[in-house]
Amino acid sequence: MKTILYIHCGIYKTGSSFLQTMFVRNRDLLRSKGIHYPKSEKELEMFEGKISPGNGVHLSDILTQNEADIIQLLSADLAESKNMGMDTVLYSSERLFHRFLEIGTVNKLQHAAKQAGYDEINALIYFRDPVSHALSTYKHRAKYGDHDNFQRWLQNQYEVFDLIRAFLDYSKNSQIQWTCRKYKSDSVHMVKSSFVDWLKTTVPQIPDDDRVNRSLQLNEIRVLQILKKKYPGTENFIRESFLALQPENKETEKGIKEFYTRCIMEQWNDNISILNSLNLLLSADEKLNIESDYKISECEAFLSLSEKQLQAITDGVFAYVQSEKLINKLNDYLERGINKVRRKWAASKISRTYPK
Repeated sequence: MKTILYIHCGIYKTGSSFLQTMFVRNRDLLRSKGIHYPKSEKELEMFEGKISPGNGVHLSDILTQNEADIIQLLSADLAESKNMGMDTVLYSSERLFHRFLEIGTVNKLQHAAKQAGYDEINALIYFRDPVSHALSTYKHRAKYGDHDNFQRWLQNQYEVFDLIRAFLDYSKNSQIQWTCRKYKSDSVHMVKSSFVDWLKTTVPQIPDDDRVNRSLQLNEIRVLQILKKKYPGTENFIRESFLALQPENKETEKGIKEFYTRCIMEQWNDNISILNSLNLLLSADEKLNIESDYKISECEAFLSLSEKQLQAITDGVFAYVQSEKLINKLNDYLERGINKVRRKWAASKISRTYPK
């Protein structure tokens, strides 16, 4: 029987944390099929359904080191696998997709895996419709009130074009068996495509609450960006107020989303050859689509907020003011205490210098 190294490597914003939670919670199922999912420092985060770098983060980090270190890691996990009666190891981390961008990394991994005793490497990677992926990535990176110029972020910091170009190059010449699938916001599809189609197991139970990473709306992020410039510090409290709201209590983000979508489509139209090449690796029913559900107009972005969202802003500002008052009061107590200690120390020094 072949000894296989399975690697799920992203890309980012394609449900990686959800799949890692499913891998951890279904170790027994994986074990019954001879698949070992090594433990990691973020074991608890994965099990609880929180955002995590996955158990493959150590492999990603060590790929920057010499080949002997990579062989040692791969060999140790393979030995652990065989001691439990398994012959396959599974790693998952979206950081690997970024790591593969570095020249020579894929070849280094291939050679180290062979030296460690693996017969082949099977890699799973998900891709997402361009508009959806860019918007989701931006929401994640701008949720603290940063990147207030969307067009500048899209042109200078949205690195997906370079990542895909590199993937198209190294995947073509590597000995790794690449499985490319389309990400869908559908837990059943994600579980079936990974567990059944790729790992050849059965379908595990999917939790009722399958959302790992809840995001803000674009209009909420824009509010945080404006407030962070004018009143830095308030954005942290308002963000928590926004996250506490249920989706049905929020206004549509349509106005700003239309504008951002137009920017994304223009950027992708300049890189359409990348999309066409990538679609050749996907099945006919999973082609990536650059089109949008929105009718794209030339109007500028506009914001609309519900009454609940406006109340969330008020609550956030109030919480910020109260925290500032508390901090000032604590600082005042601290300063008084320090001054009291100073006076006592000075008095004791004088007493020692001039004894009665």
